[in-house]
Amino acid sequence: MKLKQEDQEVYKEKMELAIAEYRLSKEDPASKVTIQSVAKDWNLPKSSLGHHIKGNREYLVDFTTDNGNLTHEESLQLIHWLEILAKSGYPAGNSEVYDLASTICAKKHGPDFVLGKNWVKHWSEQFLPLVKKCVATHHDSIHGEALNPTIVQHWFEMVGKVFKDHSIKPKNIYGVNETGICINEFRKHKAFAPVNMKQVHMQTCAVRESFTLLVLTCADGQSYPPTVIIWGKGLQEDWVEINPLDAS
Repeated sequence: MKLKQEDQEVYKEKMELAIAEYRLSKEDPASKVTIQSVAKDWNLPKSSLGHHIKGNREYLVDFTTDNGNLTHEESLQLIHWLEILAKSGYPAGNSEVYDLASTICAKKHGPDFVLGKNWVKHWSEQFLPLVKKCVATHHDSIHGEALNPTIVQHWFEMVGKVFKDHSIKPKNIYGVNETGICINEFRKHKAFAPVNMKQVHMQTCAVRESFTLLVLTCADGQSYPPTVIIWGKGLQEDWVEINPLDAS
């Protein structure tokens, strides 16, 4: 995701106007304007607006020096790599970002060049309008490989044609989902991704101890109690003592 020069200038102009509006409102003791309300009005990140008001952040349009050992264009290329990795189900954490940046720097300064240990932290703060740090949700590799735009679009086109050709009504449309719930939770993985990605998945091994949860809903709004399938020869009573969904 590359932000064009004109987009950066528009972002800076919006931010400056939002800052001016906020500071002007604070001159009125009765004003109830907050950073959150101003950020919402101007469609800007609340945290970024707060940092700019305090003077703790630079604008990307002004960030043209070789700060952090990467040029502005090299940083944008690095962010593009992070987007590709995140969309592929392999989001990059601190160590991966550090390695990618080191690869770029090694080509310019030689193989012995070493970045500072806090380089990733400082770099990500400077490019916050473009990149964010988030917690990736685990997604097994089988589902991850199947979930790509081409396959998803093809599936919806086929299903949509069937609904249209046979005039299927909502009351006759049911959705069933089989979800494997891992007994041993995976550790949370903090990763970098473009700010416009709402959810970041991380592919994991599909072989693990789990139980299966089946849910069924109807397109007309009806829903039914879920079904839980547990591997084993017997069912212990204490497993179903707490059952708010009346699962079977």
